[in-house]
Amino acid sequence: MAFPDDIGVQFVCPKCRTPVAREPEAFVCQDATCRLKYDIVDDIPRFLVDEAEQLSPERWQQIMNAQDGESGPDAT
Repeated sequence: MAFPDDIGVQFVCPKCRTPVAREPEAFVCQDATCRLKYDIVDDIPRFLVDEAEQLSPERWQQIMNAQDGESGPDAT
């Protein structure tokens, strides 16, 4: 069983309390300063700051741009 895309709950980054974006295998903090990525391991989100990866500004921007495209007017 995979972790569901929408469980009706808004997760936030445990470090800065900013909402996170859902990726296929992770959650990514939407704060441009924080940029932490929290992996989903065995269908369980790992919201542990010490285990999170800080993304480069470029990689973080790519993910945020993809998120904007998914929720934009042309999204299917």
